[in-house]
Amino acid sequence: MVFWITQVALHVLRGNLSVVYTYVSDYANGPWGSLFIAGTMVHGIGNLAIAVGLGSALAPVRAVHAARAGVMLFVAAALGLFVAAIFPTDPAEGPPTFTGLVHGLAASGSFAVEFVALILLAVAFRADAAWRSYFRVSLVVTVTAGITLAWLLLAINLDWPPGLPERSALLAFTGWEFATAVLLARDSRPPESARHAPEPRRASG
Repeated sequence: MVFWITQVALHVLRGNLSVVYTYVSDYANGPWGSLFIAGTMVHGIGNLAIAVGLGSALAPVRAVHAARAGVMLFVAAALGLFVAAIFPTDPAEGPPTFTGLVHGLAASGSFAVEFVALILLAVAFRADAAWRSYFRVSLVVTVTAGITLAWLLLAINLDWPPGLPERSALLAFTGWEFATAVLLARDSRPPESARHAPEPRRASG
């Protein structure tokens, strides 16, 4: 949520940048660039917290290999956000630089790795009775994330304006993150888990 608060603020403060023709990373260059960097860093920290919560909550599931792989990839994607924040993108009017190359690889890699993580975590959710009620929501958001990510890749390769597809992908991915974080915050597992807990035995005598 902090990430989107900073994004909304930047869209207002930097109204000269087109939401159609520019990447959100372009806000790192120029006035208020530190606000973008701070928001991206907080985004990475939040995703690491989600990974820790999922690692604990999904430890006993039957699809343990999918859960572990999903959590590890989610961590890798979060680390990619830190790299993308530390290495800002190149200014639109400037020549390509090593810093810009690192940023591009980190940002695109973070998208791709997190998408695979979401697929694996959906498998883990389906295998756990406590998380099964969240499976369908997770799957719908994951499919949406995949569609928007494909749209972004097409825009990049076909030289279409990248602004809207990138923002759509960010909305899908962060929507999944927010919904998952809410469930984890409620007690590390969805409420359904309480209904499946065994009732304590009554003392005899």
